[in-house]
This record gives sequence, structure tokens and C-alpha cells, in this order.
Amino acid sequence: MVNNNLKGAICSKITVFSVLLLLVLPVFPSVAQQKGGKGTAVDTFKLADQFIARNKYKKAVKLYKSYQKNHPKDINAPWKLGQVRLWQSRNKQSDAAYNQALKLDPKNDNLRLNYTHSLLDMGKFSQAEKILSEMELEGKDYPNMALLRARMNYYKGDFRQAAAYMRKNLNEEFGNTESEELNDQIEFACSPLVS
Repeated sequence: MVNNNLKGAICSKITVFSVLLLLVLPVFPSVAQQKGGKGTAVDTFKLADQFIARNKYKKAVKLYKSYQKNHPKDINAPWKLGQVRLWQSRNKQSDAAYNQALKLDPKNDNLRLNYTHSLLDMGKFSQAEKILSEMELEGKDYPNMALLRARMNYYKGDFRQAAAYMRKNLNEEFGNTESEELNDQIEFACSPLVS
């Protein structure tokens, strides 16, 4: 009889604790989603993307910073923050955000390639060259590495070298609009009328 009373007391305490836990959990902002107006969950990154689509970068930055504060080991918030800061022409803040993401995952090739693309847009060719060279020494050979090399040489005014990298990129990656646009720009720069 003592055993049954003990079981009942433990079960009632677990039930009370479970109910309290269910009531308290949705209040914490550390969950990846927020409550919408009618109690629906809203994905932070989707909401930020909607702000970006409407050129409301400040609101997206605020969301990313809040998410990053609550999820300090997630590379996505600083990565996305780096992109948005670049679009805002805040290169130092963009660079800092990318470096923060790279500290969390230094071998993430997609992040490194995206950062390299941003470095080229910032005009930081030596840093972009360093990352590409490191990746090549590691044996990496992604098609967009040739595209990044072509872009870098185009920005530097070395159109022959840019064209060589573009041929490599176009052979490996057919149908990429960014590659085709850059190729058109390089061909125009190499044409006899421009020369």
C-alpha cells in the first residue's frame, strides 16, 4: 500500500512538472521560431528573407542578431548577417560577421566560397586569393572556384586570365546565369572595339 501511494505521488508530481514545463517553454526566445500574430510559428530566417526581399535590411539584421544571441554556435546567423551587411555597403561589419561564422566552422567550403565572393565585391583581392589558394592546396576544385578566379582577374583588369578561368568554369558548370553574365562582360572587355 505504501508502494501504490508513492507511485501516485511521483506520478502527480511528474504531471504537474510536465504541465508547468509546457506552459513555460513557449515563452523562451531561444527557440528558432517565434509566435506569429495568431499563435502560429514563424521561421526567423524566412521572415528575415521576406524583409530582405523588400529591402528592409535593418529589420533583417535585427532578426539575425537576436537569433545569433540565442544560438551562438549556429553559423547561419553570422553568415547571413555578413551577406546583409555587404548589401548595406557596411564592409567592415560584413567582414567581421563572416569571420565570426568561419571561427565556428573554418572548414565549411560553402561558407568560404561565399565569403570569397563577398571579399571580391569589397575589393579585397589578396584575402580572396589567400582563401582560394588554401582551398586549392587542400585539393578542392569546385566549379565556382574558377568563376571566382575569373571574377577576380576581371576586376583587376587581366581579361586574358579571366577568359581562361571562364572557359574552365563554363566547361564544368553549364547554364549558370552568373557565369554567363560574367563571360559576356569578359568577352566585351576583350573585343577589339573596346581595346
